[in-house]
Amino acid sequence: MPFQDHDFLTKKPEDLTIGEKIKRVTLDENFTWEHAYEVMEIKFLKWWDLVLLKIPNFIIGALIFLVFVLFAKYFGRLLYRIMKRSVKQESIRQMVLKIFRATVWLIGFLVFLIILDLGVIMTSILGLAGVASLAVGLAVQGSLNNTFSGVILSFLPNLKIGDWVETEGLEGTIAEISLRSVQILRPDNNLVMVPNSQILENPFTNYSLTTRTRVSINCGVSYDSDLEAVEALTVTALGKAFKQNKDEEIEFFYEEFGESSVNFLVRFWGDASGKKDELHLTHSAIVIIKTTFDQNNIKIPYPTRTVEMSTKN
Repeated sequence: MPFQDHDFLTKKPEDLTIGEKIKRVTLDENFTWEHAYEVMEIKFLKWWDLVLLKIPNFIIGALIFLVFVLFAKYFGRLLYRIMKRSVKQESIRQMVLKIFRATVWLIGFLVFLIILDLGVIMTSILGLAGVASLAVGLAVQGSLNNTFSGVILSFLPNLKIGDWVETEGLEGTIAEISLRSVQILRPDNNLVMVPNSQILENPFTNYSLTTRTRVSINCGVSYDSDLEAVEALTVTALGKAFKQNKDEEIEFFYEEFGESSVNFLVRFWGDASGKKDELHLTHSAIVIIKTTFDQNNIKIPYPTRTVEMSTKN
């Protein structure tokens, strides 16, 4: 039935009553709340019928998605075994495995949505996902930086699981390289999570890249010692204990006149691929030097003070 009174059409929205707002929207003078309830009921019944019709599709889609999940799980294991024969770096194998599983899961989820035949909904979801991804990307720039850094670190040949590294005053064994952080197992058996970007942007030392290291030891002898004999004895003793390869030698340098000793630095090469190996070398060298000095009556003095007292009044 057409409107006979059009006054409410010319009113401002804030001046309309609830009934007039409904009439303006529906353009129907006979519109009532009962009519609204009927419309809502019809809509609900249509949605319910749609849900019932989609149940078989949902079940089939869920089963197919489960097949994709199982495929990613078991074929991922086979892929890992294949990579284990050809790819030496564990971090690369783990990263490829994670990317493979995530890709298969995503394909399975898309197939699930296609089977549900939700064309309009999928279009809306994809559009919303595009906008949301832009907003999320701006909000989590730091996390994305760590993620891309994790991918780069996984393929770096100079950094792999099991290596002993030191960075920014932190040292330990690399336990895991993930998309977010590098887990470093410290000597006290505590795990430290270091963001990937920090590892990639800051200098780090990898002690496991080489099998030989140079050890430096500082020591001092008393002022009444024969310095040439001290040098010869030290170099000979360390040379017997630690074989020096080609282009390697034991280096001995007197550095300073200390308060109670003449201090020297001795450097030599030894087999080491980690911090613990280096500590073993240092330990052995100190024992050898001390034993050699004791056998030859060479003193390693500790700080002393001489007090002179005047007898004059």
